[in-house]
Amino acid sequence: MSPVTPDAAPPGTVLIVDDTPANLQLCQSILARHCRVLTAGSGAEALALLAAEAVDVVLLDVMMPDMDGFAVAGQIQADPQLAATPIIFLTALTDSASQIRGLELGAVDFLTKPVSSKILQRRVANVIEREQLRRRLQGERQALQQAVAELRQQKAALDAHCLVSICDADGRITYANPRFCDISGYPEAELLGQNHRLIKSGLHPESFYAEIWQTIAAGHTWHGEIANRRSDGEIYWVDSTIIPWCDEDGIPYQYVAIRTDITERIRARQQLAAARQRELEIGAQIQQRLLFGPLPEHLPGFAVACHTEASEGVDGDFYTFTRLGDDTFELITGDVMGKGVAAALIAAAIKSSYRRIFTELLCRHELQAPPSPAQIMNALHTAITPELIDLDCFATLSLLRFDRVQGCVTWVNAGHTPALLAHPDGQIEHLLGDNLPLGVLANETYAEQTTPLAIDDLLLLYSDGISETTTAAGTAYGEERIRELLRAARCQTISPAILLNALRSDLDDFAGQHGRSDDRTLIAVQMQPEHGNNAPRPHPECFELPRRLDGLTLLREKIASLLSDQPEEIWRALALAAFEAATNIVRHTPEKLPGTPIIARLERQPQRCRVDLFYPGRAFQPGAACPPDFSGARAGGFGLFIIAHQVDLLAYEAPLPGMAAIRLEKQLTGAAT
Repeated sequence: MSPVTPDAAPPGTVLIVDDTPANLQLCQSILARHCRVLTAGSGAEALALLAAEAVDVVLLDVMMPDMDGFAVAGQIQADPQLAATPIIFLTALTDSASQIRGLELGAVDFLTKPVSSKILQRRVANVIEREQLRRRLQGERQALQQAVAELRQQKAALDAHCLVSICDADGRITYANPRFCDISGYPEAELLGQNHRLIKSGLHPESFYAEIWQTIAAGHTWHGEIANRRSDGEIYWVDSTIIPWCDEDGIPYQYVAIRTDITERIRARQQLAAARQRELEIGAQIQQRLLFGPLPEHLPGFAVACHTEASEGVDGDFYTFTRLGDDTFELITGDVMGKGVAAALIAAAIKSSYRRIFTELLCRHELQAPPSPAQIMNALHTAITPELIDLDCFATLSLLRFDRVQGCVTWVNAGHTPALLAHPDGQIEHLLGDNLPLGVLANETYAEQTTPLAIDDLLLLYSDGISETTTAAGTAYGEERIRELLRAARCQTISPAILLNALRSDLDDFAGQHGRSDDRTLIAVQMQPEHGNNAPRPHPECFELPRRLDGLTLLREKIASLLSDQPEEIWRALALAAFEAATNIVRHTPEKLPGTPIIARLERQPQRCRVDLFYPGRAFQPGAACPPDFSGARAGGFGLFIIAHQVDLLAYEAPLPGMAAIRLEKQLTGAAT
């Protein structure tokens, strides 16, 4: 026997049974270094130990008082749990009759006293090895029998539920179970030797089947949904897994296909998709008509831009504007917990309640001035919160009242994402408050706050679907990234519309192909000088141009109007260059955000006029463009040539992350108007 290290498990357990302590001690000293040893001084003690311990071999003395070794062996054999335990008799008897009796009682060996220590070690080791091997083989046999029984049961279950077929390397069917025959409508005799083209539906393109065959022929499993055709022409759908069985060289020699009939599921899915599409169409109408109010027209001193997109076609985000006078308007925006039509309906109810409460407060108290934002929010809370609690729902709201004359915004935040107020110097204020959303606490009291608002201040509101957008790795876009982009926009006098497009474009770059998990809403409000103010620097004019060649005429008209006091060649040159640049954007830059217009910004200074064209995407690299070929051998390049020779400055810029711009400048003659 090989020695056993202290940390290794003992290779076996031996029970020594002898009424002579000296014999016990001797045998134990011989065997203890190589196996686990138990000792018993009598037959009764040995039987008790065997009932409690797992023993690989019993070294049993024959001559013992009260119960000799043969009697002990007889009881071991009589116990079904112990009958297989190997016994080595240790005896001074040498007659053959005693040995025969011992063998009849299950003995595997006889050792005659006095016994050599090496012989004892070797005999015990051999018996232990055989016993452990026997147990292992017995366990493996039982496991194999159990596996065979389970496989039979699994095959029966598989045949009862699945369509199973086996094909050879050439795709000919060699086996089809009864379920396959029942669903396909073909008896087994008609299927054997045929190709699966027999049940081809014609609904999938040839490339679909080519991809399947390419996958399995390469030794890979294919899984997917397939439409097949029954013998009577009816279409049925299966969820199919095709497994290639490969030889030692990895070459498939047969293919096993296991399919589940999913015809009813596909029909239900198609019906659900149609119902879902109808729901989304209805929801989209609800969203446009009920959730998002139109921007108020002619707001002197303010520029406003809004954008919203639903994660499921319709959402629980909403906003609406209320004009309170020539110099004052109110904005309420919110986000209802949840998605889809249910959230949209709750949002519509909140917006409707806001309108009703505003009117009731104004009439009930015969107010000369509109009710304050805090009065409105608390009345809305009283009316809506009990209903929201019953529905186990809540809504975050932000109510803001802008006053140009007083130069301030008065606001109440009910658990909504913070408003960010950016000043021209890049400083950003965080308008949050500490009130909870509507629908959380019935006894909540909402407080309003007032923040000064100056010329060129820009306030950004966004839903948590913006800040919580994540990459595939789970990294969130976050408020700090929004603040950085907002700060960069303020340092460049970017308009609200340009800011929103830049934020959307940067968000798209950040998230990549990762799907949207929440609704997204953006609102930007900028306080500007009124038209005609004698501001130190005339404020730029911003307007939108559709990404269509027939929609760019407005750009020429605006430039002509702005430079009406200049010589015709001045404004025509700038208009031509700007029109060509806008045309290049429409024709040659990808539409990164579908439906997003080009935003033009016109700015006139005493000695120059500047035109900026902003669009989502990457800045154009003019170095990659070929110069024009005036010989006529090659077309292209003339637009860039015209632009460069009509203006005094041409620059292709990336003013903000995700945003590109073309800047054109033209020197003017005479004094500015």
